[in-house]
Amino acid sequence: MIKGFTRHKILYGILRTIASPIICLILNFKGQIIDRKDPYIVVANHNTDWDSLMLGVVSRRQIYFVASEHIFRKGFASKLLRWALNPIARLKGRTEYHAAMDTVRRIRAGANVGIFGEGNRSFNGRTGRIHRSTGKLVKSCNCRLITYKLIGGYMTTPRWAKTRRRGKLRGIIVGDYPKEEISKMHPDEIMQILARDLQEDAYDRQLEEQVRFKGRDLAESIETSLYTCPKCQSVDTLKSHGNDFSCSKCGTSDTIDEFGFFTGSFGYRTVSDWDRWQDTQVEGIAERITAGMTVSDENISLYKVDPNHEDELLTTGTLTLSNDQLVVGDRTIPLSEIREIGLIKSDRIFFGADNVQYEVRAPRGWCARKYFAFIVALNHLPYTN
Repeated sequence: MIKGFTRHKILYGILRTIASPIICLILNFKGQIIDRKDPYIVVANHNTDWDSLMLGVVSRRQIYFVASEHIFRKGFASKLLRWALNPIARLKGRTEYHAAMDTVRRIRAGANVGIFGEGNRSFNGRTGRIHRSTGKLVKSCNCRLITYKLIGGYMTTPRWAKTRRRGKLRGIIVGDYPKEEISKMHPDEIMQILARDLQEDAYDRQLEEQVRFKGRDLAESIETSLYTCPKCQSVDTLKSHGNDFSCSKCGTSDTIDEFGFFTGSFGYRTVSDWDRWQDTQVEGIAERITAGMTVSDENISLYKVDPNHEDELLTTGTLTLSNDQLVVGDRTIPLSEIREIGLIKSDRIFFGADNVQYEVRAPRGWCARKYFAFIVALNHLPYTN
């Protein structure tokens, strides 16, 4: 039995009844209803901070969500969240055994669980790689699998964006697979289903549907996603203001419109296409770092995160990445010790090294993603951002 299960179901029902009309109005959201009485895992794509709210709107029965560990470090708000809805904590950037076992236990107790298969919001509008352990987890739960696609989330709040746009959000059930069908599948087959059902490209859809996503400062903070200039191949030279952005080295500039497209001055009309090119440059940049180039930023803080969701500030200073180490202030971490790494939102790096969990933070606007990409390339780690 799940501790507090009855309380969670009652509170979920009350909150869903009260909040659903408000959420749908504010987000301009319409979703296909999930109405199954047997326990299920619902796996969805992930593009906004409100995705769990939207899945809560469409599910008639209570869902326990697998959530990023960092939401458990918000003091009283986190304690209230755990008391009311008790989400399952998972550390970003790593396979979390305890989260998997907690998920299995709750399914076997008759509850439902919601998972965002990518583990992270998309930086480029395309559904990312589904976490490699998800197929095994679904198989272990021995229950119904529902795949749910949320559409319009990336254009509403790109992961890199400073502001929210108002357009259209909707959700659809892509697949509904009974327990008996899942029990006959290999985890790899389940992974293939998830990759197929949850695949979404926000820009391909925009080419078809041409939905306006109205807002202000549409280009602000785009440099937290696009860190390499296609014209001069320089790193970390893009600067944004309002709806415009430019390269401080070569002077090339562009703008973004309400449909999410660029004019093409840099050679690309979408973040997605630019990002595909940028991915091809990462290995070359890593080779330059190996040859002696360093990447650095000022005013960066390094925290230690313990298993009880408490964090401790270790140091603040210059962050420098070289070919064999990451230095923050007076702390040096050999790259050889980093075995898992991930990003929280667009401005935090979460990684494990020598059995310690660290988090790197800085004022909004710095590009954490470039360090993530370069460390992954230098250490040959699995690429999941």
